[in-house]
Amino acid sequence: MLSVIIPAKNEEYLEKTIRNVLENAHGDIEVISVLDGYLPEPQIHINDERARFLHFPESIGQRQAINEGVKVCKGEYMMKLDAHCAVAPGFDVQLAKDCKYEWTMVPTMYNLDIETFKPKLHKKTNYMYMGYREGRLLRAEYYEGREKDDKQRQPKNDKMIDETMCCMGPGWFMHTKRFLELGGCDNNHGGWGQQGVEVACKAWLSGGALMVNKNTWFAHYFRGGSGSGFPYKIKGSTQEIARKYSRDLWINNKWDKQVRDFQWLIDKFNPPKWDKDLSVVYYSANLIHEAVSFTVLRSLKKCGYPIVSVTHKPMDLGNNIVVSSERSLEKIYEQVLIGAKAAKTEYVALCEDDCLYVPEHFRFRPKKPFAYNLNRWNLHLWVKDPDVRCFSYRKSPVLSQCIAHRETLIKCLEEGDRDKEMGLDGKYEYETFETKEPNLNFCHRKNITGRKFMGKDAEPRQELPPYQTVDYWVKKFGKRGLWS
Repeated sequence: MLSVIIPAKNEEYLEKTIRNVLENAHGDIEVISVLDGYLPEPQIHINDERARFLHFPESIGQRQAINEGVKVCKGEYMMKLDAHCAVAPGFDVQLAKDCKYEWTMVPTMYNLDIETFKPKLHKKTNYMYMGYREGRLLRAEYYEGREKDDKQRQPKNDKMIDETMCCMGPGWFMHTKRFLELGGCDNNHGGWGQQGVEVACKAWLSGGALMVNKNTWFAHYFRGGSGSGFPYKIKGSTQEIARKYSRDLWINNKWDKQVRDFQWLIDKFNPPKWDKDLSVVYYSANLIHEAVSFTVLRSLKKCGYPIVSVTHKPMDLGNNIVVSSERSLEKIYEQVLIGAKAAKTEYVALCEDDCLYVPEHFRFRPKKPFAYNLNRWNLHLWVKDPDVRCFSYRKSPVLSQCIAHRETLIKCLEEGDRDKEMGLDGKYEYETFETKEPNLNFCHRKNITGRKFMGKDAEPRQELPPYQTVDYWVKKFGKRGLWS
């Protein structure tokens, strides 16, 4: 038996969807509609014992609704389906016949013509990939058939059942027992958002697979702009909670049921628009004031790259490795070496706990073993004298601005000659670059090299785009007790 779970909130086409599913099922089926904080008006009257309804007077969210539906379902298989979809004749039998236990399966997806309740045959999707927008937004993406780059074209082949990296969230199928083994829908995402990414990551990282089944289809009505609109009125900040949790969970390999890491998935599909070749190596003695640390960490987490953090105290930051609390310049290089060995990518960006980095910085790829961003300004706030506080510039290569070939970095550090920044001693080649906007270093009393020297390569200033003014930071950090 197949249990079709339909989470529904203010759904105009729920009855049509239920009837369509029942009419096109060729095997034993039940349709469980979970009414999430509403009752249909007019009421739905379906004289068919295969149709069941769960009602929650207060909205619990789409994920929670799916989980509640599965709790009471009877089917060996389950399928999540949006409440504005049509399905192919015999879809249930075909999916059950083809779906291995360790697979999650999605039928070919069409756009639904809501007037005829038929698929728009020219709007067809078999494959999707996991994209990374602006280095921060992990989401399901369509291949663009018109792109010149073959990597961005949707795959074309004769395989009727084939691997796909990702899917949208409106329709997917699997063994009910496996759905429960994988933890159901993860409510920590919130009620809505990142459904396709969650389904795909759980399928692949658990050791299974996400498969498209071209032997059958479903059609989904993509709402928005005009017409009935979207039923879940969700603020952007609420959506960002799901996105932030999703990025951290999958990219930083924090799911407790995974047997593959996220980089394995990226390497397998090599998706377009994905910066998969660089990791951040963050090193800290955990002595910096929390006002500075909070600002730096929030910015670094948004960059979206895999992070290896090597620190003196435990931190919730990527793959965290705790080392001895002894503090010296030699220990800093040891932390960098540990982080570089733990990273898996071709390149690493070395990041300190007192520096803000612009997104452009992480997009640079050196041709030589080492590269240093020279567009780094210092912000001097360590004294109360307002005449001393300023932005200053010193044009010199420093460790915190280094992007390196990981294997060469490891070799260099293992050789043990660390009198100068890597490459500056002449043993390895290095290059310099300058981002359009600067990185910003916060000078403070607890820096290992002391309060960084005032830069002499430009006139000190009180304003530095995009970091606003010195007074802005005085007020921002003062509120967080920097001088208390």
